[in-house]
Amino acid sequence: MDTIFALASAQGKAGVSVIRISGPQAFAAGRLLCGDLPEPRRAGLRILTDRAGRRIDQALVLCFSNGASFTGEESVELQVHGSVAVVRKILAELTAMSGLRLAQAANLPAVHLTMNVWIWPRPKAW
Repeated sequence: MDTIFALASAQGKAGVSVIRISGPQAFAAGRLLCGDLPEPRRAGLRILTDRAGRRIDQALVLCFSNGASFTGEESVELQVHGSVAVVRKILAELTAMSGLRLAQAANLPAVHLTMNVWIWPRPKAW
């Protein structure tokens, strides 16, 4: 299965943006961005850096072990400052990592079906 990542919060300028990485290489990708990861299910404050070692942002990082996340896969959640430039830079760094790809809209239902979980769609009025 692929390791995917996506902006999990609304697009655009915000106070905080959330980026999630899910799949077998999620922890490795998290380590490339922030060095050591916090223990699973614990939050840790980390400095995110690019491939050249330049600081991108300071983030609250959470990790979830295989079988203990929403998707059932290893996952990393990055809660970053909501600057459009910061989010774009982090997504660009993830895109450049071997074995990772930006999630497509079809990925989430596929994960739910694999796990025998069904999430009802929201009514159009929401």
